[in-house]
Amino acid sequence: MSTGKSESHDPRARATPLRAVVAFWRDEAGVLTGFSLYIFILMMMIAGLTIDVMRYEAVRTRLQATSDRAVLAAADLDQTTDAVAVVEDYFAKAGMADYLEGVQVSKGLNYKEVEARVSAEIPTWFMNMSGIDTLNAFARSKAEERIQNIEVSLVVDISGSMGSNSKIQNLRTAADKFVRTMMAANDNITADGTGLTSVSIIPYHAVVSLPDYLIAKYNVSTQQEVSNCVRFAPSDFQSISLSTTDPLDRLAHFDRNNSNLYTQNGDRKIKRPWCQVGDYGAILPLSTSLTDLTAKVASLGASGNTATDLGMKWAAALLDPGTQSVVTDLITEGHLDGALAGRPVAYEDTETIKVVVLMTDGENTSQYDLKDSFKGTMSPVWWHEPSDEFFVYFQNRANQNKQPWWDVGRTPESDTNGNDAKYGDGDWDPAIERPDARQLSHAELFGTFSVRYISEYFFRVENDSQSSTRSTYRNAVTRYTGDGTADDYTEALCDKLKAKDVVIFTIGFEAPARGQTLMKYCASSSGHYFDVKGVEISQAFSSIANTIQQLRLSL
Repeated sequence: MSTGKSESHDPRARATPLRAVVAFWRDEAGVLTGFSLYIFILMMMIAGLTIDVMRYEAVRTRLQATSDRAVLAAADLDQTTDAVAVVEDYFAKAGMADYLEGVQVSKGLNYKEVEARVSAEIPTWFMNMSGIDTLNAFARSKAEERIQNIEVSLVVDISGSMGSNSKIQNLRTAADKFVRTMMAANDNITADGTGLTSVSIIPYHAVVSLPDYLIAKYNVSTQQEVSNCVRFAPSDFQSISLSTTDPLDRLAHFDRNNSNLYTQNGDRKIKRPWCQVGDYGAILPLSTSLTDLTAKVASLGASGNTATDLGMKWAAALLDPGTQSVVTDLITEGHLDGALAGRPVAYEDTETIKVVVLMTDGENTSQYDLKDSFKGTMSPVWWHEPSDEFFVYFQNRANQNKQPWWDVGRTPESDTNGNDAKYGDGDWDPAIERPDARQLSHAELFGTFSVRYISEYFFRVENDSQSSTRSTYRNAVTRYTGDGTADDYTEALCDKLKAKDVVIFTIGFEAPARGQTLMKYCASSSGHYFDVKGVEISQAFSSIANTIQQLRLSL
């Protein structure tokens, strides 16, 4: 029976599909929101931007690298090809010729400067979606090679210890290669002399000897003029410069240790003078001659104590502009190359590099000289030339019998132990007994006999042993600089040189701890110090020479 209501007209039945659609529309599960879509698009844009930037950077880096290599090659002063052509060739071979915008070249007597500009337009792959169609890569490179003047003081240890383990031979080999490398740079000297390298060789052991022509330029005392070594006052080590007018004390000419009588060409003379005679071991100042430099190196020997402070004092003086007047005189006299006019230049001269190369195989030891009372004075020894007899006579002694010195005439070839000697009778006077005898100066006495021989032959107490007499008499020879003091002097000079931007390289050649410490202190940096053994010294000198050449060519 019909109820009068149709199911199709049921409001709930008609609303069910609509509600399902609405429910579906409102269900957010698994749906990509607007924010998420924005983030996704942004990530894609960043990825695209990164790719474009990476492409840009790769091209720019390649441009810069090619440009850098091209200008470095073109700026080389040894490069004979036109600088512009060199740069263009580099870019052509790199397949980047279209990117080269221009090359600018500037040249002078001692320099060449090359500048290159490049640019490239790089199409974008992704950034064009945001309106950026290309990226512009730019590069600019500039290189300069400038020949610097070089002043070098090469300070080499020739003390006795260098005679062992083939050290002096290894030094000669290393130093020879060094000076050859340095002098090769003089092939590029410009018309006005720019780019000139000069090298002073300063050999040192217990002393530093000067050639006659160099010592003549200083106000050195003349108690003796046989050998040419200078004794400096403590204040002299507080300054790099060395005055040509202030008085300097010349070291006495004496042989401290040799025990035997020595003759040469019939003349008696000391065999091993503390300061050598002649050019052996003497300074070779400001040389531009490869022949002279290699000859000096080949002549180096080994003897004596170690006085690094003296070597550094002369090394500093030969770099100091205060020595210009000395150089001028030596040029005029023909001892130095005329191209050295104006050297040593001012420390502020930006066209010149000043360098010290200092090596040692040891450490500072004691330094000796005669006391002042034995310089420039007359000795108590008289010589009778016809009989070749020597007499000791103290004119200021009232009673000769109280003197414990020999005063009887005898010849050096007689009993050198003094067995036939006796005390004087108090009345002996050479002016009466030997009117033609001549009183010897101390300079003559110490230049003829060694200190040891004088003590044993002339002044030995009758019953004393030789060693006792030798020890007593050696008070006439005094140590005036100890090893620690010499270290202090050396350090003071190194400090002052470094303050003037002088570059100091040092080499400890099988040196003991204290010597190495001093070398490390003096070096301009830890990289300027070399600790070497045996033939490694050649490697050290080669490395130093190459470094100096790199400093010389400022890129």
